[in-house]
Amino acid sequence: MNLETTKGYAYQEGIVSCIFNFLLGGGKIVFGFLSGSISVVADGFHSLSDMLSSLVVIFGVKLALKPADKEHPFGHGRLTSIANFIMAVMLIFIGFEFLKTSVSSFFNAHKVMLSIGLFAITIFSIISKEVLARYSMYLYKKSNIEMLKTDAYHHRSDSLSSVVVLAGLIGSYYNMYILDSIIGFVIGVLIIRDGVGIIRKEISRLLGYRPCKAEIEKIISIATSVEGVKGVHSIIINSYELTKIVSFHIEVDSKMSFEDAHMISDIVEDILRAEGYYPTIHIDPLDDKDFLISEIKKIVEEKISSNYSDLVKSFHSIKIKRERTRKNSISFTISFNDSVKKETETKIKTELKELLNSKLKNIGNIEIEIEPLFFY
Repeated sequence: MNLETTKGYAYQEGIVSCIFNFLLGGGKIVFGFLSGSISVVADGFHSLSDMLSSLVVIFGVKLALKPADKEHPFGHGRLTSIANFIMAVMLIFIGFEFLKTSVSSFFNAHKVMLSIGLFAITIFSIISKEVLARYSMYLYKKSNIEMLKTDAYHHRSDSLSSVVVLAGLIGSYYNMYILDSIIGFVIGVLIIRDGVGIIRKEISRLLGYRPCKAEIEKIISIATSVEGVKGVHSIIINSYELTKIVSFHIEVDSKMSFEDAHMISDIVEDILRAEGYYPTIHIDPLDDKDFLISEIKKIVEEKISSNYSDLVKSFHSIKIKRERTRKNSISFTISFNDSVKKETETKIKTELKELLNSKLKNIGNIEIEIEPLFFY
């Protein structure tokens, strides 16, 4: 997908969302003030805050899709995280304002003037915001712009808050006026929750977050679909919004010529580039017919499966070095699911070394490397 098409999806979502949120938010605020309903006014400002988030989408994408330059060779994609962060701070501020107003109103409950228009705009809000959420998610899937998914969640939270408002209006119909203040308070909490959630997410994105399982599986599937690739490991993904840099190791037959192995890596890279990635591939020779490698694999797999399946994600890169003393030096790499204590790491290494020495003959030095958590 070219850059202009991607921009078009983002602008399309942003403009449609802005128009709907402005009309919907304005309508709720007018009806809310006329009826004296704090919850409806709060819901109206929640809709207007979604309009602000849609404006952030438009201008954020415009800045984020600026071409790479000398100072920013990976592009400006992470500006979307900064834009989302600003939007989240605005949401939290609005949420706290409604908490204050709702608490004050709770101790000074007043009658809410109900009308057909008040009920109608609330029901319309529930339906239209869910439609907008689905529309934004649809465009996110077509463009892969994370901000559109964030905006979709905003629309859905607005739809759900309108459901809560409707419940408050029904309560007011039965003269339970205090319920309006309670509902206003709940919406304030929901707005703050949305804001805090976005801040946490964007801090995680800026720090470097774990790629989703589906993306890892997609890369593995693409690589292993190429004839000659026997395995994939040590995947690293760096995401800069629309620019995704990936590197990983592929295992090929150790008897294969260098030219053939290089040709296979080129094929894998070409397919990944067509999928929007910028790949770098390291080639690992694999001799899956070597008896000693097969034995090591069997012994280590059984030990991990029976004792450490919850800790160890995988092990790979088994290498044998034949020494002049006729002893075989062994090395391989272990990947953990999460961080483990140094004592646990040492314990696993020690147990594996003792097990291999007890079951295999002529074993010299055994080196076990622990792979960093940013490998998958």
